[in-house]
Amino acid sequence: MLLSIIIAVSLFVFFLICDRFAARKTHDSFPQADALPAEESEPGRVASPTHELAAQFEARAVLLSPAEQRFHQELRTALRPGHEISCKVRLEDVFQVKRGLSDKRQRHSLRNRIKSRHLDFVVTNAADSRIVSLIELDDASHRNQKAQANDRFKDELARASGLKLHRFAARCHYESADIQASLYGDN
Repeated sequence: MLLSIIIAVSLFVFFLICDRFAARKTHDSFPQADALPAEESEPGRVASPTHELAAQFEARAVLLSPAEQRFHQELRTALRPGHEISCKVRLEDVFQVKRGLSDKRQRHSLRNRIKSRHLDFVVTNAADSRIVSLIELDDASHRNQKAQANDRFKDELARASGLKLHRFAARCHYESADIQASLYGDN
């Protein structure tokens, strides 16, 4: 058993090294998808001579977790007409560093604070994409200190920008009436 594991790992490392060597030799001359012979190119796919990306990445099966899917379903029924939902929206798509800041390092540092973070859901006006509400679904991953600090940052950022961030606890079942009341109040 141990010997077969060692052989498998050795072969994997060998092929990985071969792929990287091939990538170094040809990285400036990757063929374009339309330059490949028809049998090497599938519709909608770009062929890679080293298949390095295929060895490093894989597609997720679904975009939303089961809890997010359940919430999304109820959120759809809770929305007012003319509102729509976007899922997993980057903070950089909702917020930007103010243009008046002239210090390039400060701008870069501030941008890094919102880079690679997202909001679970954003409700927008369908007619003009104006942001109506920001929504975070808080599951068990929000209980550690780092996640709580990130949550406080998002809360403060939304408040400072004049947007309302609604937080909902992750659970097995949601009521669209409760979501609607939270988003829109009693109006």
